[in-house]
Amino acid sequence: MITEPLNNRDLIIAKTHDLLIECGIKNTSMKRVAQAAGVAPGLIHYYFKSKEELILAVLEEAKGQCLQDWDEILQQAKDNRQIEHVLKLGKKRLFADLEVYRLRFELYSNGLNNSNLKSHVNALLQEEQRKIAELSTHLVRKEGVNHEAIAATLTAAFDGLALRKLTDESFDLDAAFETLSEMYLSFT
Repeated sequence: MITEPLNNRDLIIAKTHDLLIECGIKNTSMKRVAQAAGVAPGLIHYYFKSKEELILAVLEEAKGQCLQDWDEILQQAKDNRQIEHVLKLGKKRLFADLEVYRLRFELYSNGLNNSNLKSHVNALLQEEQRKIAELSTHLVRKEGVNHEAIAATLTAAFDGLALRKLTDESFDLDAAFETLSEMYLSFT
């Protein structure tokens, strides 16, 4: 869910994002990105020294979009303190495009063998968990709730639900998310 490109660099990042989702990291070459973006291969190398640097730029853009989504959900929580409403909004945002999770999982996998990518993936997860913890502090009024632990658990649960749906089209994502919501509501 990369935003509308404003310039060649943004266009290259957006097209790389699309190709990474469609073809995976291994099958996304700089040449293929140049073709998809309609630019000369040399222009990509002007902005990005390597494929890894380009992938990191895609990851940073995706991180920015993810955090923007969480900011909008947080604003909804501040404006409308009805937890059920916020959970429905969160579900709509999180699972609007499951293909984004496909890229996310591939980045996780590649990050296990690449320390530079691993640190960027970790930063994304930490920022996302921080936003979820902040959201939780606005929604949960019970004393003694560990919002950071809730956020870590929810992040893992969201990934798990997306993975199940990607690997099994018959998986009932709605029912599973409803159960997760009920578990979360037990803390309120």
